[in-house]
Amino acid sequence: MARIEEVGVNRLGSVQESEVSPDAVARLLKSLHENKVELVLDGHRLTAKQAEKIFVALLSDGGSEGGSPDENVQAIRKAIQGQAGKALEVGELFMHLPSQRLDVMIIAGFTEILQGQAAKKNSQSDELKSLSVELKIYSVIQSQVSAALAKKEAFDISASGVNLMDYKLYGYTSAEQWAGSKERVFLEKLDTHSREGMSIREFLEGGPKETGKLSNLQNSYAYEKDNNPLQNFSTTLADRSRPLGDSVNEKSAQLNETNARYNAVIDAFSRMVDKFDKLLKTALG
Repeated sequence: MARIEEVGVNRLGSVQESEVSPDAVARLLKSLHENKVELVLDGHRLTAKQAEKIFVALLSDGGSEGGSPDENVQAIRKAIQGQAGKALEVGELFMHLPSQRLDVMIIAGFTEILQGQAAKKNSQSDELKSLSVELKIYSVIQSQVSAALAKKEAFDISASGVNLMDYKLYGYTSAEQWAGSKERVFLEKLDTHSREGMSIREFLEGGPKETGKLSNLQNSYAYEKDNNPLQNFSTTLADRSRPLGDSVNEKSAQLNETNARYNAVIDAFSRMVDKFDKLLKTALG
C-alpha cells in the first residue's frame, strides 16, 4: 500500500481535469443540484467551482489506488442522494467510496488496529476488576481480624460470624447498591455460595478465585498470648493476599500501557484525518 505522503498534497492540488471524465464530474454536480445538497468543508458552503475541484480530486488516480472511476461516481452519487435537502460534509464522501480507495484502506487498517487494542484493553480491564474485587474482600476480612486482635478476642469465621454478603462492609449504603455490585457478583460465583449469606470460611474454601481454595480451616480462632492462633490466621491471610496485590499492580501497569498504545493509535488516526483535510483544501486551491 502506498503511504499517504506518496499520494502527495501537491499531486492532488495539481490534478488536471483531463485526467477525470468531465461527464462524471458533471453528473455529480447535477446530482447535487437535483437533490438540493450543499457540499460543506469546515462549516463553509462550497461553490459549484469548488465542488467541481473536490470531485476531480476524489475521482483522480492521485486520490485512489486502483479504484474504478465509475464505482467512485456511483458511491458519491449515493452519498449525495442520502443527504437530499441537507448539507454534506466533504469528509463524509471518503466513507462512502469503494474499498479500493487508499484512504478507506488506511482507515480500515487503523480500525483493525483499534479493534485489536480495544479487545485487549477490555480483557485486561475485566481481569483487573476481578482481581481488585477479590483483593477488596480480603481487605475486609483482614480488617475484621485486626479488630479482633486489637480487642484480644476470638474470631469466628463460620456462618455464625461475619457475613460477607453484608453490603455495609464494602461501603455501600443500600441493598439496591449492593444488588449490582461487583463484590456480590464475585461472591455468588463461588462454588461455596448456596444462600443469601457467605461466611469467611466459605469464601476462603470456595473457588474459582485467584488465591485458590484454603483447607484445614477451623470455625473459630482463639486469641492467646503465646503461639497466638488468631495471629497465625492473620498471617495466613496476608500470605494469600500479598501475591494478589502484586498481580493487581502488574495488571494495572499492563492496562496503562495498553491504554497508552490505544491512545497513540487514535492520535495517529487523527493526524491522518487532518492530512486528508489538507489534501481537500489544497484541491480547492
